[in-house]
Amino acid sequence: MIIKGRISDYPLPLLWEIFLNKRETGLLELSSQSDAGYFFLKDGQVIDAEVGRLRGVEAVRFAETLVDASF
Repeated sequence: MIIKGRISDYPLPLLWEIFLNKRETGLLELSSQSDAGYFFLKDGQVIDAEVGRLRGVEAVRFAETLVDASF
């Protein structure tokens, strides 16, 4: 499934729920003015993440604070 949008319209917690319900496997790319983020999913679960120098849970938590990013 390829989707594009803005975090202001589809916050990350909502995207996580959609991916989990659909058991999606793939990559979510997030782009903001300051950073790019990559979230690797398997069967709807985030199995790895990176945003700038942040990795794992820290990257996910930081990304969830972004209000102006696209995916």
